[in-house]
Amino acid sequence: KERGFFVFHRAYDHWVTEFGLNQVGAFTITPEQKPGMRTIQLMREQLRSGQVACIFREPEYSPALVVKVVGDLPVKQGELDPLGGNISLTRDGYPYFLRDMADRAAHCLSE
Repeated sequence: KERGFFVFHRAYDHWVTEFGLNQVGAFTITPEQKPGMRTIQLMREQLRSGQVACIFREPEYSPALVVKVVGDLPVKQGELDPLGGNISLTRDGYPYFLRDMADRAAHCLSE
């Protein structure tokens, strides 16, 4: 809960609030709207200062924006899949989806 992270876009606000997580920022509000240079510079400063322990990408979007912001900074990266592409469509699919998200977050945010 103390370790900060960036997400690709603001799809996780309810999830973050529910579990009291420390989402420091998002690369974009919507995937169609890329951040400006000021936002990219602020994000790089947050990465350099150690405020961000992990960056989460998404499988359906190009990692180019994440690569541009991270550059050569040593920060862990993980992947969150809000579409649950790896989860079977079964009666128990949704709980598995939530568990998968939690496991991926815990893995990337662990020290």
